[in-house]
Amino acid sequence: MFHTFVALHARNARVDVSRKETGATVAEYAFLLSLIALVAFAAVRAFGNAVEALLALAIDKF
Repeated sequence: MFHTFVALHARNARVDVSRKETGATVAEYAFLLSLIALVAFAAVRAFGNAVEALLALAIDKF
């Protein structure tokens, strides 16, 4: 049983070493942040265009 525990621990340690994180996560977070910023910018711009259209419609009615 002890040998099984040691073998499993050694295997898990090897997996952790092989999955060593480098700068990839920073690049992934930067990419996700840029996508979120792009979507937020598009949403704000669309909302602004809708408000502008509604104001133009309201001004034309009066």
